[in-house]
Amino acid sequence: MDKNQYLSMYHSAKKAFWDENPIIGEIPIVLPFMPSFKMFSENDDAVIKELYWSEFTGWELTSLKIWHRLALAAGKGIILDIGAYSGIYSLVASVTNPDSSIMAFDIQQKCLDRLQKNISINTLENISYKLAACSDRDEVISFSFREAEGILCSVASIVSKEENTTSANVEAIKLDNFLTQTDQMSNVKLIKIDVEDAEVSTLAGLQNTITTSQPDILIEINNSGNIRKVVGLLPDHYNIYSIDEDRYRIKRQGMFFKRFENSRNFLVTAKNIKIVKGLLA
Repeated sequence: MDKNQYLSMYHSAKKAFWDENPIIGEIPIVLPFMPSFKMFSENDDAVIKELYWSEFTGWELTSLKIWHRLALAAGKGIILDIGAYSGIYSLVASVTNPDSSIMAFDIQQKCLDRLQKNISINTLENISYKLAACSDRDEVISFSFREAEGILCSVASIVSKEENTTSANVEAIKLDNFLTQTDQMSNVKLIKIDVEDAEVSTLAGLQNTITTSQPDILIEINNSGNIRKVVGLLPDHYNIYSIDEDRYRIKRQGMFFKRFENSRNFLVTAKNIKIVKGLLA
């Protein structure tokens, strides 16, 4: 199928197309700005399907390029992938910067099992992972999700969602405490947060880490009402940038500046604007 024809499909048409054209096995992920790697698919990983059928242009390409550049600059630092799913951001960071230490977190064991599979087929040695919700306190909490055939994970979240009909418990950790216990707080260089509307509690649990290490943060914010809350949890010298996945651009997000249409991902950083713009050069 032609890439543009695929990209013009609505989600329901894509789902039918995926069922008729399954992707199974070890799939090469060929991003234009870095060496390729592989991800395992049982035709259940939406990230792989979107990338493959769009010829590796149709899923968060701008964010992945920014993440690649920031991972490259992280040196021997620690990179946190919070809400790892099957691990594409962990894999990009690992292949980009083998000297870094990547710690991945997810609330569903089947996602971490797939991440482990992806680590194995690429023979990567710098990714560790933990089953946990990254929140603002240490406790056992409930999360909800929707089970469906042919879907690795469907919007699992510790925030209640109407479409999620199944629930389970998971350990919640405050990352400030976790990183202090492992003596790693001072070396966190880069963080990705994709936690389906729970980003405010995740950031609240990282306040000491952000103050101490000043990491760059790539964060998904689906609910526009959470943007102001996120900004309120940042040091004054941090700025937030809206990311345009479709047109390969980034702009500073102010309290009265509109984010890009359909934009969900944001870069939060203390870097100056010249360096930020250079991330997409």
